[in-house]
Amino acid sequence: MEHFLLLKTGKEYFPLIEDVLQMLLGTHSVQENENILLVRFSNGNKSEIIDTIHSLEEDLNTLISLYISTYDCLEEVNLIYSLFSKANHDTYDFKSLLIKSKRIKHSKDILEFILNKTGVTEEIILAMAKNDLNVSKTSSMIYMHRNTLLYKIDRLLQLKSFDLKSFYDVYILMKLIYS
Repeated sequence: MEHFLLLKTGKEYFPLIEDVLQMLLGTHSVQENENILLVRFSNGNKSEIIDTIHSLEEDLNTLISLYISTYDCLEEVNLIYSLFSKANHDTYDFKSLLIKSKRIKHSKDILEFILNKTGVTEEIILAMAKNDLNVSKTSSMIYMHRNTLLYKIDRLLQLKSFDLKSFYDVYILMKLIYS
């Protein structure tokens, strides 16, 4: 499985950060663009990476923004890059970056990426929101068998970690629909 992380800080710190990540992650590839460092890696512990970056922040007395990929899919890089470049200093995952972004470019592409191969549609998301996340009411409203709807909801949760029975997740999806 290949994952990636994005780091945003001053370019003068990139060589040191690359060396530390080399020791932590082993083999990886690196690309620099503006003040963002893209690191692709195959193995690594998320919490260990976050702790290491926070230690580097303290040692270097600088701010480092961090995004760690959520999915085993490099398509995510292109969708997230512009959002991350405008993000404030923080540590992000896919959902937190979407929720904290004021304007989301390519929102339809991001929504398509999330819904791809799950069977969930915008109609289902809107119906769930309208019915206060109630599966039975939603299935009646959209004329879909309740078990079919539950299967699609479960598939979205398994593949993309978005739960249509969670207000937070439905809010993010609604934000993408209306952006």
